[in-house]
Amino acid sequence: ALELLCRVGGDPDATSAAGDTALHRAAAGGRLAAGRLLLSNGAQVDVPNGRGDGPLHVAASRGHVSLVHMLLAAGASVLRTNGIGWAPVHAAADGGHETSVYTIFHHCRERRMPCATLTTRDTRDSVFHVAARACHLNLLWWMLTHGFGPALILKNAEGVNAIDLVGALVPHLQKLQKAAGRKGKGGGGKAKKKKTGPQPPPPPSAGFGVKMAGPSNEKGKKKKEGGKKRGAALLAAGVPIETALGRLKSPGGKEGIGALEEFLTAMQKEGKEAQKVADANAKKLAELEKQKAKAKAA
Repeated sequence: ALELLCRVGGDPDATSAAGDTALHRAAAGGRLAAGRLLLSNGAQVDVPNGRGDGPLHVAASRGHVSLVHMLLAAGASVLRTNGIGWAPVHAAADGGHETSVYTIFHHCRERRMPCATLTTRDTRDSVFHVAARACHLNLLWWMLTHGFGPALILKNAEGVNAIDLVGALVPHLQKLQKAAGRKGKGGGGKAKKKKTGPQPPPPPSAGFGVKMAGPSNEKGKKKKEGGKKRGAALLAAGVPIETALGRLKSPGGKEGIGALEEFLTAMQKEGKEAQKVADANAKKLAELEKQKAKAKAA
């Protein structure tokens, strides 16, 4: 049907009610032949849908690396952001798709374009931030050893770098794991109802997590001065504790929170090296600026 549409001169960029073109649908389904046919008949490679996603966002988020290759070769932008401010590499990281992240990274490196240090538009999250919130530990380890080191020390809009985020995620997951364990105890018997007093609040949702820099809810504690805004969730939306823990597997064979703690130690080590390089580069830049100022004054 698609081939017939192209033969009779149909519009390859016609959209659905959600704003998806046929190329979006081909990217979502991993249909390489359909994608090639559409592009050869003039389909726009970067047209956004109703969510602001281009076909590259869609292919990257689903890990369809053959479509990612094809769209990049056709000129799809790696810098264009979607409705929530994510570039395609962030969409790939959120899905935990190592090959798609690498393909975009390699494409950028060949063209001397930013990728490892590319941040989201509004929250200023790096690829590390996005992957860490989704607990994709395999991807995090891969990025740590494949040129993403400079992104470790990048601070987001809240002033939190990826090392800080993972450091906060460890106790948060421990808390959620304990809460889930308590909830699972007691078997299938009927729970006894309390006769008096209000019911205690439920534990924090594993889907959204605890807010970074949010004011304390405990009695007796004073609110921090300045009234800081509540930050982004530690865990990505829609990631339950069981899924998060299941994704935590290290190359050395550790699993669960222990694997994340092992990765945190490696992050801290690499972060120190990245900071040394950043400080050295800043020093060189300052010296160059000083020399330029002297030459201009002479």
